[in-house]
Amino acid sequence: MQRRLERDRKLKNVCIFTHDPGCVGGTTLTDSMPFYARAIFQYALIPLQALWVLLFKNGIFRTAGQVGKDLVWCCWDEVVVGQEPRAVYLNGTEVSTSSPESRDVLKQGVLWKGSLELAGLKQGEIALNEWK
Repeated sequence: MQRRLERDRKLKNVCIFTHDPGCVGGTTLTDSMPFYARAIFQYALIPLQALWVLLFKNGIFRTAGQVGKDLVWCCWDEVVVGQEPRAVYLNGTEVSTSSPESRDVLKQGVLWKGSLELAGLKQGEIALNEWK
């Protein structure tokens, strides 16, 4: 997305960064899961993730509160993230690298085209010039 925005005269100053929240239990995202999975993510994971956050700040398990703090931090931090974070991937509060699969240009193209098709976007409904 960042590459597409930078090629657009009007949108070239828009900055994209991605935040990985880790595994967060106790949210409604698990409502559609089977009971046993919901029980693990809604109840059993909560004490574990609270302990995990104390031991590992950017560990795989995080509380919803920690994720909220991380999001506020990355929106206002200019030292680590920079003033204009372009294509920055954050794992909690640490600048990191996303998976090799996410950086695969061919897969990005397939995802972009599939997303456009699923969204049913038509000419005039999107501000990006080179959107096809």
